[in-house]
This record gives sequence, structure tokens and C-alpha cells, in this order.
Amino acid sequence: MSKRFVGLSVIVLSLLLSACDSTTAEQHLQRANDYFDSGELRTAVIELKNALQKQPDLGAARLLLGRTQFLLGDYPSALKEFERARDLGASDDRLQSEYLTSKNRLGRYQEVIGELEEAGALTPELAVVLGDAYLAGSDLAKAKPLYQQAAETVHGRLGLGTIAWAQGDFSTAGDQFAAAAQQAPGDRDVWLRKAEFELSQGLLDESIRSFQAALELPGGAISARLGLTRAYLAQGQLELAATEVDQVLRSSSGLFLAHYLDALIKYQRKDFNGAEAALREVQRTVPDHAPSLYLMGAVKFQQDQLNQAADTLQRYLAGDRGNESAGKLLAAVRMKQGNREAVYETLQPYLAGSRDPQILAMAGTASLQLGRTAQATELLQRAVELAPDAAVFRNQLALSLLSAGEDTRALGALESAIAVDGNQFQSDMLLAMLHMKEGNYAAAVQASRAIVEKNSTSPLGYNMEGAALLGEGDIDAARKAFERALEVDAAFLPAASNLARLDRSEGDLAGAIQRFESVLAANPEEVGALLGLADLVANEGRLKEAEEYLARVVAIRPDNVRAQMGLVRLQLAQNQLSRADVQLKSLLDLAPDNVDVLMLAAELALRKGDNQAALAATERLQTLAGTRGMGSASFLAGLGTLQSRTGQIALARRNLEAAMAAQPSDAQRVLLQLELARLDLREKQVARAQQRLSELSDAEAARPDVALLQADVLLAQGDQEGAYLGYETLAAAGVREGVMRVALLRQQQGRIDDALARLDDWIRSNPEDVGAKLLRADALMRQSDKAAAISQYEQLLSADNPIVLNNLAWLYMERGDKRALSAAQRATELAPDNPDILDTLGWVLVQSGDAKGALRHLRRSAQLNPDNATVRYHLAIAYLEGGDRAAAATELRQALQLGEFPEATEARARLAELSAS
Repeated sequence: MSKRFVGLSVIVLSLLLSACDSTTAEQHLQRANDYFDSGELRTAVIELKNALQKQPDLGAARLLLGRTQFLLGDYPSALKEFERARDLGASDDRLQSEYLTSKNRLGRYQEVIGELEEAGALTPELAVVLGDAYLAGSDLAKAKPLYQQAAETVHGRLGLGTIAWAQGDFSTAGDQFAAAAQQAPGDRDVWLRKAEFELSQGLLDESIRSFQAALELPGGAISARLGLTRAYLAQGQLELAATEVDQVLRSSSGLFLAHYLDALIKYQRKDFNGAEAALREVQRTVPDHAPSLYLMGAVKFQQDQLNQAADTLQRYLAGDRGNESAGKLLAAVRMKQGNREAVYETLQPYLAGSRDPQILAMAGTASLQLGRTAQATELLQRAVELAPDAAVFRNQLALSLLSAGEDTRALGALESAIAVDGNQFQSDMLLAMLHMKEGNYAAAVQASRAIVEKNSTSPLGYNMEGAALLGEGDIDAARKAFERALEVDAAFLPAASNLARLDRSEGDLAGAIQRFESVLAANPEEVGALLGLADLVANEGRLKEAEEYLARVVAIRPDNVRAQMGLVRLQLAQNQLSRADVQLKSLLDLAPDNVDVLMLAAELALRKGDNQAALAATERLQTLAGTRGMGSASFLAGLGTLQSRTGQIALARRNLEAAMAAQPSDAQRVLLQLELARLDLREKQVARAQQRLSELSDAEAARPDVALLQADVLLAQGDQEGAYLGYETLAAAGVREGVMRVALLRQQQGRIDDALARLDDWIRSNPEDVGAKLLRADALMRQSDKAAAISQYEQLLSADNPIVLNNLAWLYMERGDKRALSAAQRATELAPDNPDILDTLGWVLVQSGDAKGALRHLRRSAQLNPDNATVRYHLAIAYLEGGDRAAAATELRQALQLGEFPEATEARARLAELSAS
């Protein structure tokens, strides 16, 4: 038989079967009524749909179908059928009640209020419906009297019970729900409301029984199973919870609440990837579901994806700023990121009234790490008062007291912590640290051994014992203690670090490296070991190896700020400015307000000659200093030094003097004195600079940096011979700056050959010194040996330094070398706001015949440096070449008004030509 005949036979058979069904619409309706009365609601739906297929305007079938779907919880379909039944003439109080209740269940409360609010006297059933609409809008005052009208009905009791629940009258609420369940044991909504109330009160067994009762009734399956899932979760019965939510997902795979509960179960099972997948399903339909945002934040925290965790939790907190739990989790993310300031800022809104000791302790710990010891002590004291039996908070309080120098109170806090919980060893650890701080190493050894006795399987006690033994000077015994720690845990980094330091101090670099390699063998992703290796080899000048180690850290932990800063510093040390620039952009995305990162940004900008970018970074640092109350001597000194280099003299002096007043260490004080003296010299306050130097002790005055500045003072006083002798003494001692100063002084004196000889000697011994080579190239230019200068600069091209490229571009241009343009363009890419570099590019373009292209760069250069007559002359020539004679004349006049400059004669001639024509 052909395929066509098979198809036809099927159609014919279908028609014959249809012809055999002679049941009338009324007969289907009667069957549906029988099924409805016996509780077989889904079968009733089938019969009703058959009836309506044969007679679509059968009002009784529409009404019964609506009521059946209403009982099944399918409110959208129920409402549709009720509306059709009303259109077909059906009308009674029950229909109106069911119709409006369906609207309530679909969230269309205002429509219900609009229909009933002005309707006059209401039946008890309709009073409940209107009460439900008001209750949904939290208008308890209007809802309560309506429920009281129906106080003896089941749903009136439910309404009154719900209001009592909302008002905290849990006894009345429980009584009302119990009475409603007794009155109508077959009402699904009664059991669901009762179960929710019991769940909220922690009556988990009772709640489970109520949800199970609802599950047995028509239309209650999904709500009851979701309720059971939550109740089982509260009991910690994850398997039972998973069974219930799986049932829901099988029948309603698009239900976002089921996916959320599924994620919650998987999170508690530590299946974080599974939890994330479930939450992605929620986000597909409800992207801003607040509980899912919170849970996703927790998942990302557990996955160590800290940036994503922070972003998600911030989205959650934007809608619920008062949620302490979410704030605490975000603070934990920030703590793990190492951003202590952000930890405190996150927790600060909760601190005044918080009763959560963990929040107070976390804020206290962050404050301690930020150097705010008084604030830390106050917060940690409050945490101890709220949780007097928590030894961990007493330990943190002891740390704060130690930092504040209150050793006696710290000792008391530690002893009380041991009294509270003698099994924990953290107090013994801090006690050992306190004894070591006081120089009582024997007592520290005893405290360390107490740790070992309490937990011999932990490396902590052995490591602390080793540190105490080092304090006693017993290096061999200390080594054995550190090695015992590693026997217990081969990946224990602190012990390996201590042994590496001992190896390094004895000149055994290979041994020190092996210590960290052994840790990595046990744990290949131990970033601390990689950082230790980077420090070791960097100190040996093996910068490429150090970069490789740091790159491995970043591959493992892309958000590791320390590693990324280390890479920038290494790239700066090698004068790889373009690579440092790329790395710094990533670092600024990661930690835009980290002060160390901003200081690196300012340093890089200065090295590139981009004073505008350096100013922007220092201005941001100054703002942070004001808003965060950052007053440490080291921060203020670093900021002041940068501001001095960017020409912000008044700010620099203010910060340096504030650092001097902030109780700096002796070493910091000397550096501050020197930096202030340098400022004095810049402002030609030579006597004041000399006075600062005279205030230093004899030992301090013998330091190379002090001797260098003393020679600078002599030079400022006009004593070139005295300055030369000072620089020469430092140069003979191998001090780099002494050599550079001798070379500079000889250049200024016109003794270029002597300057070059000094630089050549230095470079032979220090072939990687880019700064010395730059100075040598400058000397060659002063000697008019431009071919040699070009050769020197070309040797430095690999550094991708904008100053090198700028000078080389100028030299190329003078020789007619076409490479001038590409060199100038690259220099501008590296330092886009350096006016001298912009001027070079503009002038190269003019010389290349592209006056129009030159104008943009020359205008910008003149804007950044309006007092540079040469730039204005170049701009005038660009205008002239481009045909704008009026603009050219204006720029020439402005250039000449600034005084004499190398091109002044040519400028006068050009202006005279323009004026004559």
C-alpha cells in the first residue's frame, strides 16, 4: 500500500471514530458534575471541555469549568471561564465571590477594591474577598472589620488569623487557623495558610503535617510541595527537601521559586556549580529576584569569584540596604579581597544599633588593620559583651589592645579567653605573640608548646615555637620546630617561609627556593609560595623569573592585587612602560581606590612624562585622604613626595609636614626631613634646607641620601666645587646618584667629554641602567654628536619609553628620516598629555607636509603649556601652512610676547611678512 493510501485510511478511521461519539453536551456536563462531586476534578475538566467543544455557549459548563480550575489553583483559566459564564448570563453571589477571588490570586487587587468598595452591604463571602484585597496592600485597618463581618466563616477566620499574625499576636493567629482547619478540613487554602504560620513560628513538625494535608487536596500539590521543601530545609533534611522540589520541577519546570529552592538545597550540599546553574534558571524569568541575588552572592563567594560576589551582593543591597546578613557577607568578600577600608565602609551603616557580634568583630578587625586602634577596641569590646562565651572575639580584642600598646589589658583578655574555652588554642597563640613582643621568649616557647599539646596535628604550634626559639637565638632548635610543622603539613606556608628566610640569611638561595617549591609540590595553587619565590628571585635581580612567578599567581587568582602590583613594579624597574601601562589598567579595574595602586599610577605617569595623569592620580589620593581620614605617616609621606614631583608644592608641603607630625619612625623622619629640604631648594629657600640638614644627627648626616642633598644645597648656594666634591665622594663609593650628579654637573659646565667618560664607566658595570643611558644620549646631543645620540636612543627602544621615542623622533626629523613620524606617534600613545611630546608630533607632521593633522596636537600642547613660546611658534607655522594667516599672526604675536626663544628671529620675520601682505 502506498504512503498516500495509508494516510487516507487514517483520516477515514478518525472520521468514523468521531461519528461514533453521539454523547451530547448535556451528557458530558452531567458526567462532569458527577466527577466534580466525587473530587475527580481533572476528569471533570476533560468532560467539561468535551461539552464545550460541542456547545461553546453552554453557560453551566463554563461556570463549572471555572469552579473546577479555581479549585485546582489554575486561576488564569478560572477567571477566563468565569468571565465567559457571566457573559452568558450566569450571576449569583458565589460566582461573584469566586470571580473576584481569582482576581485577588492574580494580584489584581485594585480591580477588586474598585468593584466592591462602594457596593454597600456585602455578604460575608464578599466581605472576605474585599478584606483579602486590602490585606494584600497591607491596609490592616480596612481589612479587619470586613473579616469580622465573616468571623464565623472559614475564610473570615483565616483573614483574622493573618491580621493577628502580622500584628505579632501569635496565640490568636494560631487559634484562628486551628479553628478554620477544624471547620473546613477539606479546604486546601486553610491548610496552606496554617502551614505557613507554623513554619514562621519554627513549628516544623506541625507545619509539615499541615502541608501534607494540603497536598492531599485538589490544587494544593505545587504550593504544598514548595512548603514542604522549605520545612525540610529548616530541619536540615536535604534529601526529603530535594525529593519534594524535584517533583515540582518535573511538573512545572518554569517555576522560578522551585529553581531557587533547588539552588538552596544544592548550596547546602556544597554543590556550588549546581546551585549556580539553578539560580541562572531563576534569572531567566525573574532577573532581580532578591533572595536569588543574595544566594548567588554566597555561591560566588564560595567559588572564590570575589568580584562577581561583590557585584551581586551590591545589587541585592541596593534594594534592601538594611539587611545586616547581606552586608556581613559583602564585608567578608571585601575582607578576602584585602580591601579593609571597604570592609569597614560596608559595615558602617549597621554599627550603631547592631546586636550581631560578628558584624562588630569584623568591623573591629578591619579598623585594627587600618591602624584605627581606638575604634577597633571599642567595637571588639562590644562584640565581647554581646558574646561573652566566644573566645574568638576576646582574642581579637586582645589583638586590638596589643596594637594600642595596652599589653596588660591584652593579657587579661587572653587569659579570660582561655578561661572561657580552654580547648581552643588561638588564645595561646596570641599569648605567645605577646610574650615575644615583650622579649620573654622562654614564656613564648611555653605558650607555643601548650598549642602543640592541644592540637598536635596542627602545624601552628610548631611554627610559633620555632619563632620563639629564634628569639632565644637557638637557630638549630628553631629549624627543627619549623621542619616538624612541615612534617605535619607539607603545604604549610609560614613554616616554609621561615625556613626560607633562614636559608637566605645563610647565603643558601637554592635552599630557600626549594622550601617554596616543596610547598607548591603539595599545593600547586598556593599563591603565597609563588609570591615568596617572586620576592626571592627579584631581590637577586632575576626580574624575568619574578615576573613569571607573579604571572602564575594572577592566572590562579586574577583578583590578587599584590601580584598585579608586583608585576607593575617589576615592569617599572625594567623601564617597560607600555607593559606596565597595560597591567596597571587591569589593576585599576580591580582596585580603583586602592592607595598603593593609585601611587603606582602616579609613578608610572611621571615616568611616562604624563603630568596630567599623575595629577589626576594624586588628586584622587588627596580626596581619599580626606574622606577616609588616612593620616598615617607613611601614606602622607608617599603622597607628599608624589605631589612634589607633580609640582603641587603647597599640597606636598602640607602633607609632608602632617606626616612629620604623625609620629613617624626614625627612618621615616629622616626621609621626610630630606623631602622637605628638597622642597625648600625648589622654592629657593636654601637657608631653610640647610637648617633641616643641620638638625640631623651625625649618624644620619653620614647617609648617602643626606650627603647627596647636602651637595645639592652647596650647588644651590653657587659652590660648584664643593658640590662636585660631595658628588665625587658618593660616586667613588659606588652611589648611582653621585655618578649621575657628577655627569650632570660636568654637562652644565660644558665638560661633555668628562660627563660621557663618567657615564661610560658606570654603564659598563651597570648595562641595564636605562636612566644612565638616557643621560648619555643627552650628553651626546649637547656635544652635537647626533649620530651617536641616535645610536644610543635606538639601543633603548625596547624599553618603549616615551622620552626616548620623543627625542629619537626629533633627531630623525632633523635628518629627514621618515621614521620620525612613527616614533613621535608611539611616544604620544604612551604619554598622550605630555605637551613636549605633543609638540614634537605636531612639528614632525608640519615638516611632513600634514599641517592640518598637526594642528590638533599643537593646539593641545599650547593648551597644556601656554607659556612655551616655541610651541606657539610651531602652532603659528601650522596655521600658516594650512592657509589660516590671521590665526598664524595671532600665535606669532603671543609667542614673541613671551620673551626670547630659539625661533624668535624667524618668528619676527614671519610676522613682518604677514603684516606687509
